[in-house]
Amino acid sequence: MRDCNPNDASECAPPVQDVAIDYIVRHQRQDRRTKNNNIALIRLAREVSFDDHIQPICLPVTPALRQQKLQRYIVTGFGRTELFGDISNILLKATLPAVSHADCQQEYAKFGVMLDESHLCAGSAQDGHDTCQGDSGGPLGYPVRYSGVRFVQFGVTSFGRGCGIGASVYTDVANLMDWILANMQA
Repeated sequence: MRDCNPNDASECAPPVQDVAIDYIVRHQRQDRRTKNNNIALIRLAREVSFDDHIQPICLPVTPALRQQKLQRYIVTGFGRTELFGDISNILLKATLPAVSHADCQQEYAKFGVMLDESHLCAGSAQDGHDTCQGDSGGPLGYPVRYSGVRFVQFGVTSFGRGCGIGASVYTDVANLMDWILANMQA
């Protein structure tokens, strides 16, 4: 699938790089039912060649970044644009307001869902933009001060109640940084 400007089909991103997977490390306390610790690391079979359209993302590695409380986040994905709509053929992004853990837990408790410290929440934007089916695994982050200004990934899209309906739940990358660092192999 090519990633092209919907208004100008001749304006496209360079081709993707397909890289084989060497192995996958899942969090040992991952619970597929509750989606607690819903994270895994993928080691690629070879190094990726960085380019203008392929860049590494920063993680909240410092204590200051891990403690950062943001008012909003940026999320991206190729998922559905509405509940029963089509998968997007272009990368979409939305800016979402942060939702406190307490407010999010209160919202999800009505459905018997218990959130833990591995969860982070963000709500649907006033313009109705949000994550939807097909966006799971995508990054949730925001530009913050770290050696200048860097885009830092604070979450991974996990689940929600529906497209644009209340808060969505993300895996809290900052909370799981010790596990990430312990399981990375050089």
